[in-house]
Parts: sequence; C-alpha cells; structure tokens
Amino acid sequence: MQNFANWYQYHRTRNKMAKAGASEAFGRLGENYRVGFDTIWNRGGSGASTAGSIPAYPIPYATDGGLFKSTNRTTFYSRLQGAGASDGTPLKGALQRAARYFTTDDPWKDSNGDELTCRQNYAILTTDGYWNNNSGYTAVGNADAATAKDVDGNAPQYPDTYSDTLADVAYKYWSTDLRTGMANNVLTSAVDPADWQHMVTFGVSIGLQGTLNPDNPPPSPWNVDPTTGGESAKRIDDLWHAALNGRGKFVVANDSDKFASALANALATIDSRSASGSNIASSSTKTDTTTLTFVAGFTSGNWTGDLIASPFNAALSGVSTQPKWILSKTFPGVADTDNTYANVNANFASRTVLTMKGGSVSLFDTAMAGASDFGVRTGLADAVTAEDNIAYLKGDQSKEQGQTNGTLRKRAWPIGDIVDSSPAYVEDTKTVYVGANDGMLHGIDTDTGEVLFSYVPKGIDFAAMANLSATSYDHRYFVDGQIEVIGQGDQGNGKNILIGALGRGGRGVFALDVTDPDSMRVNDVLWDNTTQDGTTNRNMGYVLGAVRIRSGNGGKTYAFVPNGIDSPNGSATLFVYELGTSGAIVGAPTELVADAGGGNGLMSLGMADLNADGNVDVVYGGDLKGNVYRWDFSAATPPTTAVKLFQAKNSSGTAQPITGGIGVGRDASGNIFLGFGTGRFISSSDMPGVSAQQVQSIYGIKDENSPIASRSDLQPRTIPFSGTTASGAVARGFENYSALNADKKGWYIDLPVPERVISAPTIYGTAMILSSVIPATGSDCAGAVGSGFLNAINLFTGTSPSSGGYFSNSGTVTDAQGNRGTIGGLGVNGGMPTEANVTSGLATVGTGAFTTEGGGEGNTTSTELEVAPGGDAGRVNWREVIPTN
Repeated sequence: MQNFANWYQYHRTRNKMAKAGASEAFGRLGENYRVGFDTIWNRGGSGASTAGSIPAYPIPYATDGGLFKSTNRTTFYSRLQGAGASDGTPLKGALQRAARYFTTDDPWKDSNGDELTCRQNYAILTTDGYWNNNSGYTAVGNADAATAKDVDGNAPQYPDTYSDTLADVAYKYWSTDLRTGMANNVLTSAVDPADWQHMVTFGVSIGLQGTLNPDNPPPSPWNVDPTTGGESAKRIDDLWHAALNGRGKFVVANDSDKFASALANALATIDSRSASGSNIASSSTKTDTTTLTFVAGFTSGNWTGDLIASPFNAALSGVSTQPKWILSKTFPGVADTDNTYANVNANFASRTVLTMKGGSVSLFDTAMAGASDFGVRTGLADAVTAEDNIAYLKGDQSKEQGQTNGTLRKRAWPIGDIVDSSPAYVEDTKTVYVGANDGMLHGIDTDTGEVLFSYVPKGIDFAAMANLSATSYDHRYFVDGQIEVIGQGDQGNGKNILIGALGRGGRGVFALDVTDPDSMRVNDVLWDNTTQDGTTNRNMGYVLGAVRIRSGNGGKTYAFVPNGIDSPNGSATLFVYELGTSGAIVGAPTELVADAGGGNGLMSLGMADLNADGNVDVVYGGDLKGNVYRWDFSAATPPTTAVKLFQAKNSSGTAQPITGGIGVGRDASGNIFLGFGTGRFISSSDMPGVSAQQVQSIYGIKDENSPIASRSDLQPRTIPFSGTTASGAVARGFENYSALNADKKGWYIDLPVPERVISAPTIYGTAMILSSVIPATGSDCAGAVGSGFLNAINLFTGTSPSSGGYFSNSGTVTDAQGNRGTIGGLGVNGGMPTEANVTSGLATVGTGAFTTEGGGEGNTTSTELEVAPGGDAGRVNWREVIPTN
C-alpha cells in the first residue's frame, strides 16, 4: 500500500506532482544560488497585484546575501508547498512580472545593499495549462518581429508575425537592457551571448505536448500562431518559442520523476553556462619568444572546444595577446581573412581517424566493426544514416542545420569541448595532443594548427557518440583524461609512446605510437584497455589524475596509472604497465593495491630519481582518503607493497583528499620532502554550500621511508599577512622564515574554507609553486566564476624564503599587528587558476575563464619568479631531486 499511498498523497494532481518534483530538484541545488518564488496569480505576495513587480517571495538579499540556505531555503519550500491552483492561466503577466522585478534594484543587491552587475537572471516558468488570461499583462506587441534588434543590433533567431504572445514577452526582456545604468558585465556563453542585464526564460510543460516536437529543429521564422484557435496545443508551442527567444530550455514532463529530472537539468544548464579552460602546457621549460604556451578550453551551450598556441611576449613577462594560431580559426567559415593559418584544416574531415571499436584496430569509417550503430534516431527529423553520421563525427559539416537540407546539430567548428584533458607537447615532432568530448584524441601540428590525425578509443560510449549529431544533444564526456608522451630521447627504442586516459568518459587507458604523427597507421594503435563497464578489471576506475611514463631500473620502461574514482572495488590502486621496445605491454599489468577498504581511489602521483641515473626510483601516490603512499622502484622489478607515509587529516580528524599531484625535493641536508595540497572538485557535491565544507591544507612532509603518525608530528604554519600589491591585486604572505623544529617531520598550513588545492605543485629551487582554488560562491562578481591564488612557499619550512621573495618585485603585506611579511600568494580573479606552468623565471596559470575574443591568449596570468638564495636555478623535475646547496 505504501506506493499507492505515496501516489495519493503527493502525485494525484498535477499541482502536487509539480510540488513533489520541484522539491526534489531544488533539494539537489547548492547554496550558491539566489532563489525567489511566485505563483502566476502572485498569491501571497506583498504587492498582491498581478500587474506589479514584486513576486510572492522575492529573493531575500538581506538574509545571507539571498543565498539558498538556512531560513531562505526553508521559506522557499514553505511557499512552494503552500501554493494553490485555481482560476485561469495568466502566463504572460506572470512572466512579465518576473521581468519587471529584474528591472528593480533588489534582485541585484547583496546583503550590504550593493548591486552586482554580473548577476545572471533566470525565470523558470512552469505550467500545466495554456495561457488564457491577460491579468497583469501590458501589451508588448510583436517584440520578436524580423525587424527587431537586441542591444547588440542582432535580429531574433526565431522571428514571427504574431503579436502579444508569450514568446514576445520572453524576447522583449531578453533583448532589452533591464538596467541601463549598470555596466554590461554578465557572463556570456554561446547559447546566451547577452552581456547586458537581461532575463533568460526556461519553460516547463507539465503533461501537455504542443503541435511541434521539441526534439526536432525549431522553425525559423516561427510559423505556429498561438493567438488563433483558442486554448490549444499551439500555446504549448508558444512556451517552447518563449524558451528559445529567452535563450533558455523547454521540457515536457509527464510525471513527478520526469518533472524533477527536467527541472534539475534546467538548473544544471544554468550552472554550466560559461566558458572555461583546462590546464596549460608549454613547448619548452625556457622562457623566450620561441616557446609556445598551449591553452585549451571550451564553450558550454554549443560544446565546442578550442586550443590557443601563443608565444611569450617580447618583454618575457607573460603570454602574448597575439597568438600564433587559434585552432577554431583554422577551419573554413571561422577564420579571419587576415589569419595566416586560415583554412589550414579545410580537409579536416578527410584526415586519418583510427579506432579500436569492436576490439580490432581500423579506420573510423563505414567499414569498421559496428559501423551500423551510428545509424540512429529513425523517424525523427534529425534521423541520420550510419554513413552520414560517421562523416559528421569526422568533421563533415555539410548535413548540419543551416546547410541545404541539413538536419544535424550545428557546430561552429568540428572540435568538441576540451574540459579536463590538458595539452601534451612533443618536441621532436612539434606536435601537441589533447582529448576532446567529440569522442577523439587529436594530434595537432604546432607550426600550423593542422589536425594531423585523431583516435577514437574503444571504451567510450559509442551510443552516446552517435547522438553527438542530435539537435537535442545533452553534454557527455568521452576523451576527457590526461595524456603523457615519452619521447625518443628518454628511452632506447627511438619511439614516441603516448598514454591517454578517458577521464570522466570511461575507465582505463590506451597507448599509441606517435613517432610519425603525419602518417598514422592501424599498427600505431599499440593497445587499448578502456571500457565503459567495471567487469574487465574491478580495480580500474575513471582515471582523472596524471598518467606517467618513465624509464625504470633494469632497462625497463613503465607506464604508471592511478586507478581514479569509482572503481567497482573502490580501491586505491597503482597500475604499472611494463612497455616493451615497441610500446606493447609486457605481460599483465601489475596492480599495486594500497587500500582495499572501499570508497577510495588513487588520484595523484609523484616521481623521484634519487641517484640521477635517469631512472625512476620512487613513486608516490595520494588518494581520496588523504593517504600518501611510497612505492620503491629501485630494483629491476616492481615492488609488491607500499609504505603508507602519512594520512592528511584536518584538526577535526576528517580525512583530506589528495587529488592533485605530489612534488618532490631534497633539502641541503639531504632530506627528501614531499609537497602537496588537499581538496577535491570532482562533482556537484564539492561545490560550496552543497554539503559541509571541510578545512583543506597545504603540506610539506619528510620521506624517511616510515609512517608519520599524525599531523601532531608536523609543525603548524599560518598565513598571517594579507593586503594588496602595488597594482592593487589581492596578496598574502606566509610566515617569515624559520627552520623546522628538530622534532618535526614536516609542516602544514590550513586554508580558509572553501579554498582547496586540486592540481600538482612544481618544485623550483626551494620553492613549491602551486595553485589553490576558491570555487564560485555567487556572493560577488569575482566569485561568480571562482578565484584562487598562485602560491610560492618554501617546501622545506612552510614559510617565506630565508631572504627576499619568490615573486620578483612582489613587495610586502602586513599582519593584524602591522608587522610586514613577504608576498607569497597572489590572488587570481576571473576564474579559478589552473595548475601552474613553470618555465625559467616565470609561472603562468590559466584563469579558467577561457576566451578567444579579440584574439586573446585564452586568459592567462603570469608572474615572474626569483630563485631565493640557496636555491637552484634549474627547473626541478622527476629526473633528479636536486639539492638546494
């Protein structure tokens, strides 16, 4: 009887179904949103008027800044559950009232009353009926006529000839600057390019379908007149048209679960509307004008990816704003007329694309195993044959919307979004590799930007890949992991071997021989151990951390792979693949299980060559439970066990996950130190406000090949100094120099909540250079896309250097008593900083707010570095742990 009772209590009417679904969807919403509530009749509102500008429950900006937490959250649910349903359906007046509200001061205010220009404003209009009442509505005429223009002078995408429709209301308040006295500072995306203050409209229809199928391309110009025929399905089409005009999304839900899912997807769409960047890489460790910096990123909404190759500027103080090439602008129809590399990729669709679909290596074409799987969506407007779909996936744009008889999803250019995969550069072939969520790894000529070849791993979700061409495509991950290439000079076989992971796109890794990227063949696919399921190897998860290929002792070459998140066994396991001279796996991979207790995953690695012979001697790993492991690879065969050196826990005893890498250095006395930070930013539950946020820390610990019992064996350090640089940038300082106490085995610094470290450090002399991130909280414009710090701290003491500073001309900041300290942390705004890319004398981070507008270098910030006295001027890498004397 319980199921029936639940249905009777919660779902027997559409109104109750909507309440149940909305409660579930908003229950998943984090605290970093500002949420108001209204009914279409404005019942319960203080204005008590459908023609006013005050919703029933305005955004409570004076309490907790309006964030969706504490009493604000409970009041929202109280209003939601108390809403009744009767009378007509005045949707036009209700939507207009929301827009009027956004023209007032209150929705833009924070708790101090300051109005923030960057706020994005959304109206989610939910209805179980056709609009049939003009209560509260003031006529707007045919606002979306073909002759209409938005603030930038652009015409509507879906114009019509009908007046005073719901679509007219949505377009008017999207295309109009609602606050003309404010700077146009709203974050844009490909779907919503408006930087002026405006309203985005989402439409949710409960149980009612229009005459048009929203899975098919919408008509343009719009040809369904909702003003004739009375209350009919054409007015549900008008709700879809309103969502299109308002640059939102339209969904139809027939039960509470589908409604909750639809609303949750709408909220997720709101959350994802941004452009962002992955990590950066450079072609050399030298800072000169011949070194290229590669910055990858994506634009949400249309899910395109891009890669920018830029030299350092003439002053060698940062990345040039004049890129050598921008990948998107090498494609026909996208390139600038004065672009030297315009149309370099005119033959992109005919390049070599290899795959191991079905378990055997072949060209990615209609002759490959399972090619018929790509003939999909039979009976729909965007149905596609296998032949046409494979051509589309390879880059053919002739069947896209906007082309003659085109029905497939339109792409601005045929490179998919690059989210978590970071560029990997190979010097001897001048090639850069990156994974994309178009289902492929791409190899690109760094001289020209030409894509030389692509590879489709066998373990991606091919059914999802087939739907990349669907007009209703919802974002998925495919080739989203990290890449490593060992060059010819680093091993004796004269080959370049690439190891790549799928990241969030699937489990496992694959290997290619990329010695000759200009002429890739089927036998250059060495092996592919990727899969969607967990039955192949129950210790293999989604590999999000860096994979590494290193020369080992005894003439061996190894690929080291941390097993990542969500392995079926939930273990923390280091996979070790011995590679033969061809790059093929020798025997079965070695699985070094460090923790079999479940709920874990090995996320990050560190390497050390202790005797400078070019071979890795020690491998370190960090896991989701904060454990740091040590594996001894000094012998000719891999070890069988690990030493658990330490478990990172905060002062409350809560484990701190280690998801970035581990840096290794040796002090003047010969002590080996490991440097790392803690924190995670993997899923929506890691956002500030979703759950209780734990204190995260930065650590420097000694490796004495024996466990450190607890953080009480470490010396606590602090960040006592704060202020600004001479240019006004936020800055902070670590403690002034002092040696560690003799009885301490390292140090730690607790970071303010919600700051955390999710990337690897670089050891540069005595300095540990690492980024820390502060995820978006929504509390201010700088926080809208997150922020963070570029930090430089003495690896061996957890302080500033013994004299001077690590940042050139950085100056000092003060503590609460007015004492001065050297700047050791520089604030990064406009996005969360990526992992620091350190070249000689310069540290560069991407800001996370990726853009190619006006040329651009992908949004990077660079800081000049000094090697403090006692430090070594060379860049320290895995090959040798360099002493500081």
